[in-house]
Amino acid sequence: MQRVELDVRRFEFDLKNEAHLAEHFARPEDLDAVLYNQPRFFTNLPGREAPYVMIGPDSAGQFFFAAIVPTGEEGVWYPVTAWPMNSRRAMRIYEPR
Repeated sequence: MQRVELDVRRFEFDLKNEAHLAEHFARPEDLDAVLYNQPRFFTNLPGREAPYVMIGPDSAGQFFFAAIVPTGEEGVWYPVTAWPMNSRRAMRIYEPR
C-alpha cells in the first residue's frame, strides 16, 4: 500500500454498507470520527473492490481500516467495508519508520 492524498469530505452510507460495517464491528459514526481525526489514505491491494483505504484513529484512539470508493460526487466516498484494527499493526502502517 502506498500513501496518497485524497479529497474525502464525507461518507455516503446506506442500508447495505451500514449492515456490512456492523458485521465487522464498525459503525458510520466510527468512520466519521476517523475522518475528522487525521486519517491517512493509501492505495488498496491489487484486485480489491475499493481502490483506496483509510486508516486512522477515532476520537478515543481506536484505529479503523476502511476500504472506500469514490461516488462520483466531489469529496464524497462510499465505505465498502471497515473494521477496528489492532493498534500495533495500525501504527506500523499509519506511521511507518
